[in-house]
Amino acid sequence: MKVSNNLRSALRYEGYAKVATQVLRDQNEYADGIDTVAGAMKSISVKFAANRENERIIADGLNSLVRVRGM
Repeated sequence: MKVSNNLRSALRYEGYAKVATQVLRDQNEYADGIDTVAGAMKSISVKFAANRENERIIADGLNSLVRVRGM
């Protein structure tokens, strides 16, 4: 995997947790306190919960479409 010199420099200067936190924030993910195990677990849990809710909403929409079309 090729990594840009800018990224290598940022990782050395800022640290992996700070860079990862900023990437998560840029992607509108929960990213507070991921420099600790508890914070990282909370971030992962929030992501799983959000993904499950999104999947439920999509499934509900598809089920509604099937009912409307009478399939």
